[in-house]
Amino acid sequence: MRYYLLIFVVIIFGAANNSFSATIDKSYVSPFQGTYDKAENYWLENIGSKPNNNTRSSILYFLGNVTNTMFHEFGHALISEFEIPVLGREEDAVDSFANIMMISEDPDPILDEMIVAVSDEYFEEGKFSELVAWDEHSMNEQRAYAVVCMLVGADPVGFKHAADNANMPKDRQEACAFEWGKTSVSWNKLLEEHYLSAKEKHAPRIIVQYQKPEEKYIKVAGLLEASGIIEDVAEYIGVTYKIPNDIIVSVKRCGEENAFWEPDNHKLTMCYELVDKYLASATSTQSTSNK
Repeated sequence: MRYYLLIFVVIIFGAANNSFSATIDKSYVSPFQGTYDKAENYWLENIGSKPNNNTRSSILYFLGNVTNTMFHEFGHALISEFEIPVLGREEDAVDSFANIMMISEDPDPILDEMIVAVSDEYFEEGKFSELVAWDEHSMNEQRAYAVVCMLVGADPVGFKHAADNANMPKDRQEACAFEWGKTSVSWNKLLEEHYLSAKEKHAPRIIVQYQKPEEKYIKVAGLLEASGIIEDVAEYIGVTYKIPNDIIVSVKRCGEENAFWEPDNHKLTMCYELVDKYLASATSTQSTSNK
């Protein structure tokens, strides 16, 4: 089986069965369906034109990378808010947290395409970025393969195509099952004492604030607000964990393509420049793939 941590749903971790393979339940509705529908409505009115497969892929590419970045930064937030010890690089740790949070228990066409898009973005970035061994983050290609490893580790059959397309060797694919299990269980053990129970009430809030965008960011800001993806991730964190302090999520112009967590201020910033880059990647990458 796959493990699932969904927006508005808390999943208890169990033992992995890495031979999972299933057909899609026709009655199953992705929890991201409403988010996608709102994004599509805005997209067709303000960005694209007629709906088609390319439109769907572009929207899910955008939503996937925004979601992963939000979970990445909330990973930093959880580490600092709960004073969780980290062995190794914290950036790698919160990468794994973000990836785990986006892997569904059951086949989910929307969420599955969103997380695959995250690896696509890292691979695409790796083509143009300078190789910097001293950076606090792993190199883009390594981050891409880390996503693929979690995917094929969680579901060796369902995500075999993603691993094969990334030219991941068969023996590495098999080893990813162990990494997936160890990583997901480790995060659960670190966080289990901080989960909110169904009966618990929690006072601290996560407040999302949008800075009025400059003209060049009006469309991407509108897409973020219309889809509600920032609020979705923030609400999931807020109803899942006993956050000790109010947290501000600020969506604003930063002067750089970035997202970051400020522990002293209990503040997460998502920059318009970064989400605008995701939008450009979504439209250009998907249009290229259809040629």
